[in-house]
Amino acid sequence: HGATCPTQVEPRGAAKRIHQLFGPKLEIHFNPSPNPELAIKSVRNLHQRLEKKGRLLSQLLEQERFELVTAFFSETDAGSHYCWKYRPDAIGSDKSVDVPELADGILGLYQAIDREMGKAMELMGQDANIMIISLYGMQDEYPISTLTESFCQQLGYHVLRNQKSTDDSGEPTASSSKKIKLDPISLARMVIPDSLRTAISRHLPRSMQEKLLSSGLRDGTKWSATTAFAISSISTGFIRVNLEGREPQGIVKPGAEYEELLARMEADFALLTDPKTGEPAIRRTARAVDLFGGGPPELLPDLFVEWEPGPRFLDRVKHPKTELIQPKPTHFFDSQEKLEGFFAAAGPDIQGRGDLGEVEVLDMAPTWLQLLGVRPSADMKGEIIKNLVERT
Repeated sequence: HGATCPTQVEPRGAAKRIHQLFGPKLEIHFNPSPNPELAIKSVRNLHQRLEKKGRLLSQLLEQERFELVTAFFSETDAGSHYCWKYRPDAIGSDKSVDVPELADGILGLYQAIDREMGKAMELMGQDANIMIISLYGMQDEYPISTLTESFCQQLGYHVLRNQKSTDDSGEPTASSSKKIKLDPISLARMVIPDSLRTAISRHLPRSMQEKLLSSGLRDGTKWSATTAFAISSISTGFIRVNLEGREPQGIVKPGAEYEELLARMEADFALLTDPKTGEPAIRRTARAVDLFGGGPPELLPDLFVEWEPGPRFLDRVKHPKTELIQPKPTHFFDSQEKLEGFFAAAGPDIQGRGDLGEVEVLDMAPTWLQLLGVRPSADMKGEIIKNLVERT
């Protein structure tokens, strides 16, 4: 449901035939803050698209027998976002309008996909091994981007221009007296109020918005005093260290200084609490070096911050030294993907019965290869799912 992607068909000549039979590709442009009328229209379009996709899949299966068939129904993703706050169990959320057509919208989309998958399974026959996978689920979760940025700035990790930095004791240090030459965009940021700038940027092309975002970070930061900064995000917080030798004006030395900075930031994140509940505001933090190995990453964030999801917008959090405040953002989500999905399998070569426990997504590819009689390559990190595949 993101940016428009060109249709890819192999063999290439089949694209024309598909368009003649089924019409052009139906694009769904996702809006994170829809009104009920727009949500209803979008969900109806999703039903239309998955029905068209199901007819195409069935026709292909009627014409030819395949060794491997994969079908991706992504309609549950956008549909779940559209219908999330209208579902019957949305207790404590920002639900304010009762819309019957959207109340069971998520259930309706899953039922429609079940019907299309059922038709495909009948065409594949009794000797087919079937696996159904949902990579992730859905949960109550609201944007936290401004909170992550405020954390870095108010606790002295990210120092803005004309702002006094702090030393390790929290005491302010003298700011630079050097004169700074500002470009027109930087001057506009200083003169135009935030609310007006936000209203203007909403009407600009996405490429221009991203350019303004990156230039704002580059030109508005005092890099000689900044040790870490937040990368713009929606739900998970991304922290990048201003590392010497990696960043253009890095000041944090690799090794012990880098490790100590991350440890200090993790400790500060652990002190954040929700003032309304008194509970921790952070679920967990994770370092890229621990997740992926090696040294500090070249492109990825150095620290991933998973905020505690909840049924309301987190407009403020407390730290022993300060309070972080977050205004309602322009793109306002009330739901976000959670990392757990579901997996089910059946067929003549599937021996497992009952609950398999947790299954890693990386284990899918070697398991499929095993069913196809192909030995998984040595560089695959996943393993064949235990107690599932009978074929050796």
